[in-house]
Amino acid sequence: MGRMWGSSRFMSQEEFTLGVAIDEITNVYPMGAVAFALFGGESSIALEVKILVKCSDGIFVPTFYIMCRNSLNKDDSRSHDSALDISFRKNGEEMSLAASVAPLLTHLAPIVYFIYLLSDMLSRNRRRTEYLLVSGIVVCCLSLFLEEFVRHYLPIEYSPIITASWFDVAGITIVGLGLHLFIRLTNMEHRFPRFVYPYLFYLPTVLVILNLFFNDQMVSGNVFYQTDLWKMPVYNSTYYIAILGSNLINVVYILILWKGIVNTGQRELRAIYRQLIYGVLITMFFNLTIGVIDFKGHLPPYPYIYGTLVWCVLLRVTMRKYAGLEGDYIVDNPASSCA
Repeated sequence: MGRMWGSSRFMSQEEFTLGVAIDEITNVYPMGAVAFALFGGESSIALEVKILVKCSDGIFVPTFYIMCRNSLNKDDSRSHDSALDISFRKNGEEMSLAASVAPLLTHLAPIVYFIYLLSDMLSRNRRRTEYLLVSGIVVCCLSLFLEEFVRHYLPIEYSPIITASWFDVAGITIVGLGLHLFIRLTNMEHRFPRFVYPYLFYLPTVLVILNLFFNDQMVSGNVFYQTDLWKMPVYNSTYYIAILGSNLINVVYILILWKGIVNTGQRELRAIYRQLIYGVLITMFFNLTIGVIDFKGHLPPYPYIYGTLVWCVLLRVTMRKYAGLEGDYIVDNPASSCA
């Protein structure tokens, strides 16, 4: 039908050729051109596909930029069936649009919710140790998802060091914070010497950090492989040892809370301890099911971390239901009288 109407800056090569069919594939080029016009400035669009993108203030996610750049590649304009089939090259790795978008749902959405939980905890009482400990647990759980979100977009060769220095440290810190919180809530801190409590609970975090400098063995494994969507850890002995250790800590949590149930004479406190035990059991369920089974990339890496999301939600519900751990029943408990 001849030259199509509209600006040539937003036209694919088919729209300049007489008699060529115009279909959904044709729209891939204009979509990329419009994206550059909206986010990068119209000066970034040229028929010669000489891309100059304004990435100030981090407005462009690098993967999104490369995807749009390739959509403007006229030499390869018919190599994809739709926008969903566009692939882009980042540091020598091919990543589909589905792989670039998936973490927005699987990791970024939980991160946003963790931020909400954190703001809710801190808005209640920033001076009480219980709230600070719960907030610390939420921050570490958020950090697990944030690390996986960031690692997903980096080359796979960075996965071992990022996992060891970020994911492992956040995970082991949750252990210390949980022990500190449960010991305090059950009024057992007086059984520890002053020079030990609460520093003993954070010794594993220090050891994991030292391990980064003096040992090449990672806590959660140091071998990864690429699937269609994810950079997956190899489920080797190191990985399973980490899972086993996590469940042993969960058993310690349950013993501490059960001891609190036995020792307290307040029905409301017993209800709090039981609800916290339910949360620990949920995390154990995630560890022993989806954490142990190798789903070969059908689920995101380390899928057991979603148990921490459920656990934090349940913890918040418990705190709200029982006056946020600062009601009369908790105030009367000597466990809440000191930091």
